[in-house]
Amino acid sequence: QENTSHRQILLPFLTKTKTEVIQLAVQLKAPLELTWSCYSDEENHCERCKSCLNRKEAFNKIGLIDPFFNHHSIKEKK
Repeated sequence: QENTSHRQILLPFLTKTKTEVIQLAVQLKAPLELTWSCYSDEENHCERCKSCLNRKEAFNKIGLIDPFFNHHSIKEKK
């Protein structure tokens, strides 16, 4: 018997900017405080790598504070 199943790879965000993805996530009420963009394997974002800088710029462009830092700094203070 021949396996005739077809696989399809979907890349819905391929042509979207980081800002556009974050705007959509906000509209969908995605838990952005739980998302990870950093290249490091630290406990928190390094805020220096290209991915962190892109994330920060994207949140700034739409006038929002990144909820990851807000959420995690509140948890750490408790």
